[in-house]
Amino acid sequence: MSTAEHDYMANGFSALMKNDEKPCPDLEVDVLLRISDVTGKVSDTVRPAAPAADANRMRKASIARIEKDCATSSGNRCDVVTFYSGGEYSLYEYKKYTDVRLVFAPEFAVAQFGGDPDNFMYPRYCLDFAFFRAYENGQPASTKDYLVWSRAGAKDGELTFVSGNPGSTGRLQTVAQMEFSRDVSYPMLLRLYQDRIDRLLSFSSQNAENKRVARDYLDDDQNEYKSLSGFEDGLKDPKLMDRKREEQHKLRAAIDNDPEKKKKFGKIWDQVLAAYKQYATFFKPYYLLEAAPDDSQLFSIARMVVRYVAETPKPNGPKITEPTSGPSQ
Repeated sequence: MSTAEHDYMANGFSALMKNDEKPCPDLEVDVLLRISDVTGKVSDTVRPAAPAADANRMRKASIARIEKDCATSSGNRCDVVTFYSGGEYSLYEYKKYTDVRLVFAPEFAVAQFGGDPDNFMYPRYCLDFAFFRAYENGQPASTKDYLVWSRAGAKDGELTFVSGNPGSTGRLQTVAQMEFSRDVSYPMLLRLYQDRIDRLLSFSSQNAENKRVARDYLDDDQNEYKSLSGFEDGLKDPKLMDRKREEQHKLRAAIDNDPEKKKKFGKIWDQVLAAYKQYATFFKPYYLLEAAPDDSQLFSIARMVVRYVAETPKPNGPKITEPTSGPSQ
């Protein structure tokens, strides 16, 4: 939204009147309306003892049907969200706003005070937020539920809730999965991020415009590198890995002592180990071509065009689901 006359990244933005608010191209807001448990609807369609590939197709078909039925009946966006590696499924229903306008944003120097060295360390010192207003039919959206603005602010000792996107956790991973991250995926990803960071820093050093263009990419890559390097340090800690092996040994022993559970779950660890050994043989090309296509915008667009032609005629079940950002592991 910046122009040659107004650099909002450098100087910030504040709308004095509603007519001054700036429309945000390609930005939409999804407001979560309700969550419902659909585990039974997804899992009950899987035939007992069905091969893993067939079971996966059955679950995908059920998820596609549930999402379509919800969207058709409500007119809202509907997503089935997977928890605990398929242990639970929840249907998230959202109201979508596509007319979103900027009300206020701070200048970059205040929003990211301290830059990368302060990332994960002192973000509380940054004025890192923005205000947007959602519109419906050309008018500010009228919402039933909202947070009331307080001029007084919070008081010491007052109960406080912080909204945000929770980080992922690997605490339910098997030893085989953790060893895969430590020995295969993290080393490659860290080399990729470090190479990109070095190239972006070199590009940024040439002039101010290059620095502006590269800033968001550099922020993202430095953020990912710092995050992954911390995970890798933990996985290289012998005490942590020994503790994980001991926890897994106790769980397997408990399963083995129950004949019914052993019959149902006893082979899972060996199956995961075999799967990740096979995954290691093709992880690199898979990640570069599938999990991280946004690293090249032209490649991402080209792949999307090719797949659009192939996927459009298919029913929802067998279709490739909407692409998301690639896994970090």
